[in-house]
Amino acid sequence: MSVTYRVLHEGKPLELDVVFARGFWARTWGWLGRHSLKPNDALWIEPCARVHTLGMRVAISIVMLSPDGYVIALQDRISPWNVGPMGVFRGVALELAPGAVSRFGIRLGDRLTLKGSSR
Repeated sequence: MSVTYRVLHEGKPLELDVVFARGFWARTWGWLGRHSLKPNDALWIEPCARVHTLGMRVAISIVMLSPDGYVIALQDRISPWNVGPMGVFRGVALELAPGAVSRFGIRLGDRLTLKGSSR
């Protein structure tokens, strides 16, 4: 049985293809080795207090969430070999294709939640 994840923005689903990274290696590896991202690619990293693009080949957008899902920091485009905005202990990072923060209208204080459903 596989699980499909959806990100809800203020209760409304975003058109994203979400990968959920919760284990140590999944969180550590992230998108390293990717040569490109599709506009709707998303990586939900939990827990995560900060992300980096060290060793990455692509730019990304970063949304940092509090443990209860509120946007506390964001950056619409961060180039490879940089460190992203600071989050909080036991928070969440959502990595998206560059420009996705603007495209989806995500702002500080918005609430994002992750919903899973079994197939």
